[in-house]
Amino acid sequence: VTEMLTIVRPDITNLIVFGDLNAMPEAPELQPLFRRLHDACTSRVKPGGGAGTYPASTPVRRIDYVLTSPDIRSLRCEVPNNAASDHRPVVAELVTSRR
Repeated sequence: VTEMLTIVRPDITNLIVFGDLNAMPEAPELQPLFRRLHDACTSRVKPGGGAGTYPASTPVRRIDYVLTSPDIRSLRCEVPNNAASDHRPVVAELVTSRR
């Protein structure tokens, strides 16, 4: 996270960071990143879709994320029931500014 924050500067707009962060949302190590970027899936998870991403067969942990700069709005987030990998995918519908 410390290394990421050297790249993810507050002046950058229309930024999307996504992937496996290997930690649950409440993990202390992720908090500095969450202060800079918004979690596109917080309160946007499709009803009945669940939020767990790992393991794909019976997801009990949420460790995969779509994070955005504050100027990007999240309309929808879904974690489809798909076991093509050891993690379930995260699908987010986002709206960016035109800067």
